[in-house]
Amino acid sequence: MFKTFIKFWKRNFLLNYHFLFSFIFIIVGIYWVFFGIAKADAFEWGFDATWFSLGFLHSCAIKTDWSGVCWGLNTDWQSNFPSGTNYKYVSAWTYHSCAIKTDWSGVCWGKNDYWQSNFPTGTNYKYLSVGSGHSCAIKTDWSGVCWGKNDYWQSNFPSGTNYKYLSVGSAHSCAIKTDWSGVCWGSTWEWQANFPSGTNYKYVSAWYRHSCAIKTDWSGVCWGDTFPTGTNYKYVSAWTYHSCAIK
Repeated sequence: MFKTFIKFWKRNFLLNYHFLFSFIFIIVGIYWVFFGIAKADAFEWGFDATWFSLGFLHSCAIKTDWSGVCWGLNTDWQSNFPSGTNYKYVSAWTYHSCAIKTDWSGVCWGKNDYWQSNFPTGTNYKYLSVGSGHSCAIKTDWSGVCWGKNDYWQSNFPSGTNYKYLSVGSAHSCAIKTDWSGVCWGSTWEWQANFPSGTNYKYVSAWYRHSCAIKTDWSGVCWGDTFPTGTNYKYVSAWTYHSCAIK
């Protein structure tokens, strides 16, 4: 009986795969409604924001009064944005979020099983990006630092003081340097950490199995995936199985 079931599962893997994930999302939805793991009351329709970040099942934003707000899934308090009116930048992932304050210090909240929410002390951080189990930031001296999960060396930020932008994925991270070249580190089993050579990159987005970048001529490129042709793109965001760009 068991062997017959395994053979049936293998023959119908794709169908069962979608059924399984549909079932999981149904269960999450039931929890969401009946057990209060979603923080829906935090969202205020129509507020003005200076910055926002979309996580997997929650989102966060910085308001024009420099306070912050999150809404969505809150199983690990990832939507509990700290009080105060001194926040200038925020980044959200699945189970944790981090923000940069106006005094250039940082704070994280949510899941901390890999210490990904242990923002380093100091008042010298200007930009950050959070991933699945790790987080990274660029300092005011243009150097970088990562903390959290490091099973693929995704938290081993390269040395140097020449980094101006970064994006953290699931198990890899990427950064743009001040000379417009790029570098990635961490998992590369789908070549998602193989940043193309050149000194003509201005923006990068890293996610699960692929990464994408916008070049200085406004064209785009992905590695681990493909990017549409054209030289009229100004922003890109990579997700698990798809990517989107602004022209």
